[in-house]
Amino acid sequence: MHTCFMLLEKTNPEFALTRHCMLHFLELPKINKKNNFASNLERWLTFLKAEGQEEETMKVIMDDDAIFVKAHEEYTSFTRNDRMREIYEAREKALKDAGSGMAKSSGESRALNKA
Repeated sequence: MHTCFMLLEKTNPEFALTRHCMLHFLELPKINKKNNFASNLERWLTFLKAEGQEEETMKVIMDDDAIFVKAHEEYTSFTRNDRMREIYEAREKALKDAGSGMAKSSGESRALNKA
């Protein structure tokens, strides 16, 4: 669910470069809680996984803390705002096009080389 890595010296792993630089990996597929959260991290991960999909779970989360009510309102506002959704979808399309454009460019250069 949550794994944290730090920058350590190779031959002396007790020596950390800094305690301020950590890589956190949060695995949403492994979150299966619906209630009785042990920490705020579990609550936030469940919120991210359940938002827009599991209303009962969202109700439990929002009953626990007002910040989740605010986050839910922001999510709802964003998803109902056509302009914001268009901007989001345009960005996603541009990212996909850029990725496929690189593949297309290399394919075009091979075709030109053959000609």
